[in-house]
Amino acid sequence: MKLKRVAVVGPAGSGRSFLINSLLGSKHVEHAVRASPVTLDISSHRDVVEVNGRRAVLELVDTPGFCGQGVIVEEVQRDLKTKFKHIDKAVIVIAKGRLEPTDKNEIRSVLQFLDYKNNPEKIMIVMNDSREKGTNQQQKENDLSNVLHMLGVEDYSIVNSKTQMPPLLPALSLSNNEDKIFHSEIEMIQEFLLKETTTQDP
Repeated sequence: MKLKRVAVVGPAGSGRSFLINSLLGSKHVEHAVRASPVTLDISSHRDVVEVNGRRAVLELVDTPGFCGQGVIVEEVQRDLKTKFKHIDKAVIVIAKGRLEPTDKNEIRSVLQFLDYKNNPEKIMIVMNDSREKGTNQQQKENDLSNVLHMLGVEDYSIVNSKTQMPPLLPALSLSNNEDKIFHSEIEMIQEFLLKETTTQDP
């Protein structure tokens, strides 16, 4: 069975571990809502995932949160290069309302490291809005557009549970995990991660 290896990166407290557990369908990693990192070392977690006829072993690489105690973004990038032969795709997780100036600089650094301009079909940005209730879709997408603008990301496509996955770098604002469309959004991310790509590895 084919293996798909995905790096999950983002600032401390953005919800990377929560997203990993949601994508793999079980509690593989500890997670908590706090600014200091729960994840202190790079670790990988695997499970078989099937969505819309595609089936593969999905390996999600959990990384320490940026701006965490002792966490240096360059070291995370170096470890991704040295510990894994290849990375098929990457998901950058950001938390709504918690993007500090240092977070922005480090996310920009990660985007450059992943060569996102030449690999738009291998990178997805997810804004973790899953703790918020009652936010309408248009407001969520506006918030996400503002964040992407602050990060200097120009070529992207905002997606939701009702849209098709575009060729440009997809960006998604995750709904509250009690919302019925949350599971559709998780399936959409899974489908993106399992989809074959043609560009070079980041």
